[in-house]
Amino acid sequence: MQRLEYFDKLKGMAILLVVMGHLAEHSINIVGSPFNALYASFHMPLFMFLSGVFAYRSFTSYSAVEVGLWMKKKFLRVLVPFITVGGFYGLVNSGNPLDVYNGTLGGYWFLPALFMCMLLGFTINKLSSIFTPPRLTFIILLAVYGTICAAYVLGMRFPYFLSALKMFPYFYLGALFTRFGRVKRLMVESNSAYSVAVVTTIVLFLFWHSLPHAFSFTGMFIIILLLQLFIKYDAKIPCMLSVVGRYSLEIYIFHWFFLPVMPGVKVYME
Repeated sequence: MQRLEYFDKLKGMAILLVVMGHLAEHSINIVGSPFNALYASFHMPLFMFLSGVFAYRSFTSYSAVEVGLWMKKKFLRVLVPFITVGGFYGLVNSGNPLDVYNGTLGGYWFLPALFMCMLLGFTINKLSSIFTPPRLTFIILLAVYGTICAAYVLGMRFPYFLSALKMFPYFYLGALFTRFGRVKRLMVESNSAYSVAVVTTIVLFLFWHSLPHAFSFTGMFIIILLLQLFIKYDAKIPCMLSVVGRYSLEIYIFHWFFLPVMPGVKVYME
């Protein structure tokens, strides 16, 4: 339960950053700021990582029954909200629900990208369950992910596929975190990993003007940093954050309908 609490608190912090970021960008029209760069570098990677942590915990043998139940659960949990709520959002905003489905209207990309990540991770796990030596998991991971990336480069394009490819390393890091104790210990116990995470984040933040895309590479480091901080100070972090975290997906799905339009506020913030 202790572990679930700090994971929920991490999800709570991440979804609050999502809402704050969308308020800044879409309601107030604040773009190109250090805040935009910093939160965008890790809030969705953190969500993907946490999703990967719990994605395959129900599996024991990857039997047909397990696979069927898992696919049904993920479809209902992830794709149905995308199709229904996302389609309604497209209808309200542009008059055409297809604008969400084909990627023309942004906002709900996380859901189809997450589902694709789940399918890709499932393929890797299924193959690695056949080839039992654990070390082969990393070889299979590189082979499958490399093949999918090559397919994209060669022209296999469809909506949200690139987003899934970008987010998959974070998602599957979560799966590896659950599966391999060595990965978990490195991320939550290693002082060296924590020090590297802190130094890297600070350096890139200081030079974000000259390296505008630098924060794109900090997701892994900030995840390690946050994991260790939330574990260490779990008792001091408000429990309300874990309540928010338990409903993070629901908040993500519906918050677009409640974002106010406040362009005039920007004048008082400059």
